[in-house]
Amino acid sequence: MRKAFICVLLTISGCLSLVAATYTVTTTKDGVEGSLRWAIEQANQEKETSRVKFALSSADTVFLDTTIQITSSVKIDGRSNDGGKVVVVPSAEKYVLFDLGKYELDSVVFEDLKFQRRTFKRSINKLEGFANVDSTRGEFVLRDCDFKYLESAIKARGFSVDIVIAGCSFDSIVDDCIGRYYDNLSESWHSLKLYDSRFSYVFANVVGGGEVEYTPLLEVKSCLFENCYYGFIGNSATMIFSNCEFRDTKYDAINIGCDDKCQAMVLIDSCRILNSGRFGFQCHLDGAEIYITNSEICGSGRMYGKGEDVKTIRQYYTDHYSKLHFENNVFGSPDLGGSGVIMDASHTVIRNNVFYGIDGISNYLEENAYALYDQGSDTLLIEGNSFGFKEGEIAPNIHGDIWLESEYNLDRWIDKGYYYDPDPKITIRKNTFLQSSPKAMRLDSARLNITISENLFFETKDSAICNVKPLSIPVITNVSKQGDNIIVAGKVDSMATIELFYTSGAPQTAEAFLDRVETDPAGDFSFSIPLENVKDKGGSPCFTATATYPCRATSNLSEVYCATFNGSKIADNVSSKIITLTPNPVSDYLEIGIVGDVSYQIHSVDGSLVMSGKIVQEGVCSAEIDVQHLQPGKYLIELKGENNKKVGTFIKR
Repeated sequence: MRKAFICVLLTISGCLSLVAATYTVTTTKDGVEGSLRWAIEQANQEKETSRVKFALSSADTVFLDTTIQITSSVKIDGRSNDGGKVVVVPSAEKYVLFDLGKYELDSVVFEDLKFQRRTFKRSINKLEGFANVDSTRGEFVLRDCDFKYLESAIKARGFSVDIVIAGCSFDSIVDDCIGRYYDNLSESWHSLKLYDSRFSYVFANVVGGGEVEYTPLLEVKSCLFENCYYGFIGNSATMIFSNCEFRDTKYDAINIGCDDKCQAMVLIDSCRILNSGRFGFQCHLDGAEIYITNSEICGSGRMYGKGEDVKTIRQYYTDHYSKLHFENNVFGSPDLGGSGVIMDASHTVIRNNVFYGIDGISNYLEENAYALYDQGSDTLLIEGNSFGFKEGEIAPNIHGDIWLESEYNLDRWIDKGYYYDPDPKITIRKNTFLQSSPKAMRLDSARLNITISENLFFETKDSAICNVKPLSIPVITNVSKQGDNIIVAGKVDSMATIELFYTSGAPQTAEAFLDRVETDPAGDFSFSIPLENVKDKGGSPCFTATATYPCRATSNLSEVYCATFNGSKIADNVSSKIITLTPNPVSDYLEIGIVGDVSYQIHSVDGSLVMSGKIVQEGVCSAEIDVQHLQPGKYLIELKGENNKKVGTFIKR
């Protein structure tokens, strides 16, 4: 019984020691007893968290002549006697209302207050605003407060405090709503949480600044952003946007400024991003993981005529893994249109989305936007999406649905020693395309493993699958003389239109167009050129060819093929009989386009000889080398014919 009594006393004693002092604001004047400044100065003397309340009406306006310093934990409750919010305004310009210095404050809370200038005046580079926060720890909370006509709301010099803003309204803020002082770019808040708040007519960034390594968490839930210049600029280690709406942002709604050390995780769930002036969502995501789910993003780029609804691409091609996952979203709309999605990541999943009514211009491509454009994702799954309609509402994507240019940056990867996925795969399955115009799919990939299955195409305007990948450049296999004509024969490995040129000067320079012919189904072609049409009669005429594939511009010129005529006999004098190396990168067999027998040596990048051998041509213009046993990496290959030599490189997957 005695022990129980002692415990009760200790509990009561502990509770009494934690009872906070309360100071009441009774006057709207500044600097006198009963003023807001007086109340906070009293609270600054307390060791525990104090409370400041108001015995005023919502019609009262409290004036502050200069900045109020907050040096101790305090809760400021602005609820007036009549249940409204007390209004606090500065008496003049060019100063901030509250300054939280470099103190270890456990908690500073503002509730149910209005902070504003009496008139709206846009100005530049002034400190006038609500609060400077420089605390080294603790929590800074704004709850059910209104901010209007201020230069800024919160500015940070670099601190480790957690900021929570809930149920607040920000209207006509000239500078960043929540941002940093620019002399401390490497420091930012510890975490920032925005809940159930409204931001309108912010003439800079709603949130500006922040670096991943200094900002562990940005969480935004159930907020409305409308008619702001920018939404979110900067980045954090974890960024969560849920049940938010961005409307009529002048530039970008969300811009994640990751660098080559981004390593961020971004989740956008159940949000609406409508009619952004430039980008709806943009991220250079080297090392980042981006998830966009259950959201609607459309109308981006309208203000400037170009810009993407979503742009998520690698920029530095480091060895950091990057991931994109877009599921159950709607991109585009019949009313607002949009400029589609541009992407490039180590691993990308596009599943169960709707792309319709997309009609804009791509800022990145400087041309008409396809609904979905991939410029180089290593592994890509496009599954179960709808293109051109939503729940019976028809709105075709007027420039095209899917454009895969999956080797767009291959040279950049190789130059940096980066090739993340040794066996990249592209899978396009179970998608539905309605009234695609002009193409449902445009494929520009020669080396990747692409699987297209179980898709449905209805009323496609031009072609359902437009295979524009350069399967090979044309190979001229033979030049011969028959009577008064020269016969030029060769091969590509698909149907194409071949154009033949007379070539002189440096190799790869075509000077005079000679003829055009269609290949047969196997890709073979043959020209008959009158000898008199060749400039150097009896000399050494040289030729190159190009191949034009369906819906693609002309490919690279073939290598130069020359011949010397001695009377009626033709003798080969080929400047480069070793024509092509495909595929590259290669997994198992390296195919070599050749004319004649060759020997070969393969060296690793450190110069070590790893393979050698000889290839005997047996009536065909190509041969294979088995490289399955080679380790993945970059190799140098040297091929020697009777009178010629060629050196090339290839990548082993």
